[in-house]
Amino acid sequence: QKRIACLAMPLAVDRLSALLTCSSMNQFEALNKSAFIPVGMAVQVVWTILFVLSGSIEGAKSDSFDRLGAQLLFNFVWPISLFQSGTILFAFIWPVILLLLILITTVLFYRIYKPAGHLMLSYLIWATFARYLNFPFIC
Repeated sequence: QKRIACLAMPLAVDRLSALLTCSSMNQFEALNKSAFIPVGMAVQVVWTILFVLSGSIEGAKSDSFDRLGAQLLFNFVWPISLFQSGTILFAFIWPVILLLLILITTVLFYRIYKPAGHLMLSYLIWATFARYLNFPFIC
């Protein structure tokens, strides 16, 4: 049951976030974007893969599951704050907190179960890259 919940939670966050922000994609396309931004659905595909990887972690204790939930909540709110709220300061500060939570979760998972920590590294790297790509939108 816990394995199913660990996999379902990140995927549910991913899908719900995509659903809530899909109406903002026209606004996103009109933005002046970095030349490094991946094309089309590549961003969504990478996020989905990373959420599957983060959810497939075995051997995590219940407190690490709570940490995963906390950083997933922050990850869920971030695109909504950027694309829907129009609150630039919030959209600037929120990803910093999110990256710290992902880092803490990665370290915690690594201490509990090293393969889980390694899986989280790819998530941390992508989240850092995604925040870099989105920096021009909030400045």
